Amino acid sequence: MWRRIFKPLPVGEYDLKERMLRSVVQLGGVAALVGTLEMLFLMEESKVMLPLWIITVLVIGITLAGTFHYRKYEQAAMILCVVIIVILFPMMFCMSGGINSGCSGWLILGLIYVFILFRGKKLVAFVIMTVTSYIGVYV
Repeated sequence: MWRRIFKPLPVGEYDLKERMLRSVVQLGGVAALVGTLEMLFLMEESKVMLPLWIITVLVIGITLAGTFHYRKYEQAAMILCVVIIVILFPMMFCMSGGINSGCSGWLILGLIYVFILFRGKKLVAFVIMTVTSYIGVYV
């Protein structure tokens, strides 16, 4: 299974959006795993933040299954966007110190993710959801 997840994707077999989603999900999965381990062993707030990271790891696992096994990358991208970018990133922002924390960079990366993976009406819908969520957090 690991060989299938981390092998390079043939260029002609997959389109650019699917390759980007797989790359983002793989890197996000590794980052979430490292963040979870860091929280467990190094941070004092691990009891507060750990449920968020567990949800993140579960969502990334579901989206990995969706993209690798069923090739449903657009649905996986939408699930990832709603759960992580619209819900979890703002929660992490609020729980880790707000404007004074380093989570503003995560919010920006989430918005960039939306612009990379969506086109047309879906892009407009997800940008509106994301920006509304971020404005609510900053207010």
